[in-house]
Amino acid sequence: RDAEISRLRKELLLERKETEKKLIEVEDNLQQKIADLEQNLKSARMDLQQDRERSLRTQQELEHAMSEMRNLHADELTRVHSKHAEEQDRLQADLDKAKADLREEREESERMCCSVDDAWRSRLAD
Repeated sequence: RDAEISRLRKELLLERKETEKKLIEVEDNLQQKIADLEQNLKSARMDLQQDRERSLRTQQELEHAMSEMRNLHADELTRVHSKHAEEQDRLQADLDKAKADLREEREESERMCCSVDDAWRSRLAD
């Protein structure tokens, strides 16, 4: 019976040592997984920071481009407005000249009509 107890004791000690060895392996594996996860987390945080910085730069570039587009648009509107005002002034000057020319022609026509009327009156009076 002592031999049986001794044998069981040896088996239990051996099993205990194997269990402790497995436990150490499991703990080592868990420590490695924790280290890997911490490295992955650190890497993910760095990627996130880089993405935020890129996003901020992109947003700033977009705002700058939008500002330039607004300025270009305002300049174009000013140029078109100036051109339109110049064309309107030119057309108004042409219209004023045409009116003056017509007035002169009408006055000349009236003078000629008066001259013709006077000539006819003279002839009729004779």
